[in-house]
Amino acid sequence: MANLDLHATVTLNNGVEMPKLGLGVWKASQEDAE
Repeated sequence: MANLDLHATVTLNNGVEMPKLGLGVWKASQEDAE
């Protein structure tokens, strides 16, 4: 199994760094997401 780096980022074309780890919200209700 691969190691999970919680601080890993990817650099976008505009120079902004975005975390690779995403906490999905596709099952969250509208009220929980606000």
